[in-house]
Amino acid sequence: MSALAGPKIAQIIAPKKNSINHRRISIYTFGEPRVGDHQFNRVLEEAVPEIYRIIHKHDIVAQIPPPGMTPFTKSQYFHHQTEIWYNNDMANGESFMICSKKNECDETFLKTHANINDHLTYFNLKIQLNNLQQCVVAPSSTSTKSSTIRRN
Repeated sequence: MSALAGPKIAQIIAPKKNSINHRRISIYTFGEPRVGDHQFNRVLEEAVPEIYRIIHKHDIVAQIPPPGMTPFTKSQYFHHQTEIWYNNDMANGESFMICSKKNECDETFLKTHANINDHLTYFNLKIQLNNLQQCVVAPSSTSTKSSTIRRN
Protein backbone atom coordinates (compact mmCIF):
# COMPACT_ATOMS: atom_id res chain seq x y z
CA MET A 1 0.00 0.00 0.00
CA SER A 2 2.89 2.37 0.73
CA ALA A 3 4.31 2.04 -2.76
CA LEU A 4 0.89 2.34 -4.39
CA ALA A 5 0.02 5.49 -2.42
CA GLY A 6 3.53 6.97 -2.57
CA PRO A 7 3.20 9.10 -5.73
CA LYS A 8 -0.12 10.65 -4.60
CA ILE A 9 1.13 11.37 -1.08
CA ALA A 10 4.32 12.91 -2.49
CA GLN A 11 2.23 15.11 -4.80
CA ILE A 12 0.16 16.35 -1.83
CA ILE A 13 3.10 16.91 0.54
CA ALA A 14 5.59 18.32 -1.94
CA PRO A 15 4.12 19.27 -5.32
CA LYS A 16 7.43 20.92 -6.32
CA LYS A 17 10.28 18.48 -6.99
CA ASN A 18 13.61 19.22 -5.28
CA SER A 19 11.87 21.28 -2.60
CA ILE A 20 12.90 20.69 1.02
CA ASN A 21 9.73 18.68 1.66
CA HIS A 22 10.25 16.57 -1.48
CA ARG A 23 13.75 15.57 -0.40
CA ARG A 24 12.36 14.43 2.98
CA ILE A 25 9.95 11.88 1.50
CA SER A 26 10.97 8.24 2.00
CA ILE A 27 9.21 4.90 1.80
CA TYR A 28 10.38 1.78 3.64
CA THR A 29 8.49 -1.45 3.03
CA PHE A 30 8.91 -4.87 4.62
CA GLY A 31 8.24 -7.98 2.54
CA GLU A 32 6.64 -6.03 -0.29
CA PRO A 33 5.40 -8.00 -3.30
CA ARG A 34 5.88 -6.74 -6.86
CA VAL A 35 3.26 -4.00 -7.23
CA GLY A 36 3.73 -2.40 -10.62
CA ASP A 37 5.08 -2.49 -14.13
CA HIS A 38 8.02 -0.43 -15.45
CA GLN A 39 5.81 2.62 -16.05
CA PHE A 40 4.43 2.57 -12.49
CA ASN A 41 7.92 2.13 -11.03
CA ARG A 42 9.22 5.06 -13.08
CA VAL A 43 6.43 7.29 -11.72
CA LEU A 44 7.02 6.06 -8.16
CA GLU A 45 10.80 6.54 -8.27
CA GLU A 46 10.40 10.02 -9.75
CA ALA A 47 7.85 11.07 -7.12
CA VAL A 48 9.60 9.59 -4.09
CA PRO A 49 13.36 10.22 -3.84
CA GLU A 50 14.11 7.41 -1.36
CA ILE A 51 12.43 4.02 -1.52
CA TYR A 52 13.74 0.94 0.27
CA ARG A 53 12.30 -2.58 0.10
CA ILE A 54 13.51 -4.54 3.12
CA ILE A 55 13.39 -8.28 2.53
CA HIS A 56 13.99 -11.04 5.09
CA LYS A 57 15.86 -14.02 3.71
CA HIS A 58 13.48 -16.23 1.69
CA ASP A 59 10.28 -14.20 2.19
CA ILE A 60 7.88 -15.71 -0.33
CA VAL A 61 5.61 -12.65 -0.46
CA ALA A 62 8.46 -10.54 -1.85
CA GLN A 63 8.58 -12.92 -4.82
CA ILE A 64 4.94 -12.61 -5.92
CA PRO A 65 3.66 -12.37 -8.49
CA PRO A 66 6.50 -14.32 -10.11
CA PRO A 67 8.23 -12.64 -13.06
CA GLY A 68 6.22 -13.23 -16.21
CA MET A 69 3.01 -14.07 -14.35
CA THR A 70 0.50 -11.32 -15.09
CA PRO A 71 -3.03 -12.70 -14.87
CA PHE A 72 -4.96 -9.42 -15.37
CA THR A 73 -2.68 -7.33 -17.56
CA LYS A 74 -0.24 -7.66 -20.42
CA SER A 75 2.40 -5.75 -18.43
CA GLN A 76 4.83 -7.59 -16.19
CA TYR A 77 5.25 -6.72 -12.53
CA PHE A 78 8.67 -5.60 -11.34
CA HIS A 79 10.22 -4.46 -8.07
CA HIS A 80 11.17 -0.85 -7.70
CA GLN A 81 14.61 -0.13 -6.34
CA THR A 82 16.43 -0.21 -3.80
CA GLU A 83 16.28 -3.57 -2.00
CA ILE A 84 17.92 -4.26 1.34
CA TRP A 85 18.18 -8.03 1.65
CA TYR A 86 18.97 -9.85 4.89
CA ASN A 87 20.12 -13.43 4.28
CA ASN A 88 20.10 -14.12 8.03
CA ASP A 89 17.86 -13.82 11.09
CA MET A 90 17.93 -9.97 11.06
CA ALA A 91 19.33 -9.77 14.59
CA ASN A 92 20.92 -6.51 15.71
CA GLY A 93 24.17 -5.96 13.82
CA GLU A 94 23.53 -8.65 11.17
CA SER A 95 24.87 -8.00 7.68
CA PHE A 96 22.70 -7.18 4.68
CA MET A 97 23.08 -6.74 0.94
CA ILE A 98 22.01 -3.56 -0.85
CA CYS A 99 20.77 -4.17 -4.38
CA SER A 100 20.21 -1.03 -6.41
CA LYS A 101 19.68 -2.69 -9.78
CA LYS A 102 16.22 -4.07 -10.36
CA ASN A 103 15.98 -7.80 -9.61
CA GLU A 104 19.67 -8.02 -8.59
CA CYS A 105 18.83 -9.57 -5.21
CA ASP A 106 16.20 -11.78 -6.86
CA GLU A 107 19.03 -13.59 -8.61
CA THR A 108 20.45 -14.61 -5.21
CA PHE A 109 17.06 -15.76 -3.93
CA LEU A 110 16.72 -19.54 -3.84
CA LYS A 111 13.15 -20.18 -4.88
CA THR A 112 13.29 -23.70 -3.48
CA HIS A 113 13.63 -22.16 -0.02
CA ALA A 114 10.68 -19.74 -0.25
CA ASN A 115 9.26 -19.42 3.24
CA ILE A 116 6.16 -17.73 4.66
CA ASN A 117 7.79 -17.68 8.12
CA ASP A 118 10.41 -15.25 6.82
CA HIS A 119 7.54 -12.94 5.84
CA LEU A 120 6.01 -13.17 9.30
CA THR A 121 9.25 -12.31 11.15
CA TYR A 122 11.16 -9.07 10.64
CA PHE A 123 13.80 -7.72 13.05
CA ASN A 124 12.83 -10.22 15.76
CA LEU A 125 9.14 -9.27 15.63
CA LYS A 126 6.82 -12.12 14.74
CA ILE A 127 3.32 -11.58 13.36
CA GLN A 128 0.86 -14.09 14.75
CA LEU A 129 -2.65 -14.39 13.40
CA ASN A 130 -4.65 -15.55 16.43
CA ASN A 131 -7.97 -15.40 14.62
CA LEU A 132 -9.62 -13.41 11.85
CA GLN A 133 -10.30 -10.46 14.16
CA GLN A 134 -6.83 -9.67 15.49
CA CYS A 135 -3.18 -9.63 14.57
CA VAL A 136 -0.58 -9.95 17.36
CA VAL A 137 2.94 -8.58 17.04
CA ALA A 138 5.20 -10.49 19.41
CA PRO A 139 8.99 -10.42 19.82
CA SER A 140 10.40 -13.66 18.46
CA SER A 141 12.69 -13.92 21.48
CA THR A 142 11.54 -15.41 24.79
CA SER A 143 9.91 -12.16 25.92
CA THR A 144 6.15 -12.41 26.52
CA LYS A 145 5.26 -8.79 25.71
CA SER A 146 3.11 -8.31 22.64
CA SER A 147 0.92 -5.75 20.91
CA THR A 148 -2.50 -6.51 19.50
CA ILE A 149 -3.98 -4.83 16.46
CA ARG A 150 -7.71 -5.38 16.06
CA ARG A 151 -9.68 -5.00 12.86
CA ASN A 152 -12.81 -2.89 13.03
